[in-house]
Amino acid sequence: MDDSLVNKLEQVIGARPSALLGEVIKILSIDRIVNNIWIGPAYVFPDVRGRTCTKAIMVTNKNKEILKSHFPYTFADFENKQPCFVIIENNIPVSICCSARQTSKAA
Repeated sequence: MDDSLVNKLEQVIGARPSALLGEVIKILSIDRIVNNIWIGPAYVFPDVRGRTCTKAIMVTNKNKEILKSHFPYTFADFENKQPCFVIIENNIPVSICCSARQTSKAA
């Protein structure tokens, strides 16, 4: 993208990180028409909104052993999966959220 387009995007997103997707598409369409959009799944759990206590913990080098038995792939590739969080139930990690890929430009 050329610098003017990047600047326009930064102005919209920088001013309002929750910028409407339509605004971003409009700016991107200046350079070329956006023909296809894919957005992954999104979930809402209304019964847990506003919950102040969770069983989520950040996984660090100090506690990464917790991943070994139930999330061995993440354990083996831990350095490339940062940040990484798990939900603990009965001292077992039952759910994980981490970076799927890391590159020099994006995660």
